[in-house]
Amino acid sequence: MLARHIIFLLLLWPALSLAGPRGTVIEDFEGPEPVLAGYPGEDQDPDDWQLSTSSPFGGSGQSLRLFGDTWKTQAIAPVAVADTSVWQVAIYCASR
Repeated sequence: MLARHIIFLLLLWPALSLAGPRGTVIEDFEGPEPVLAGYPGEDQDPDDWQLSTSSPFGGSGQSLRLFGDTWKTQAIAPVAVADTSVWQVAIYCASR
């Protein structure tokens, strides 16, 4: 059986500061437990997620770990972006 573990962090960086300090953090899973919803028609294992302290990214203390056949959505506050904005998503995927 193939098990996948995916851990991610979502950041928004101004284009000119990629090497500088952390950009606008959209979600780093360090606050209260996130409110996640199943992706319609795809979330077969809705409880197969957890906050994890293993494999955090870029100084973040926690990350979101997805496993099983789960698909998640999360509502986020609107973030202003410009044509020079860069989205960075940190993902770690381990298959075994």
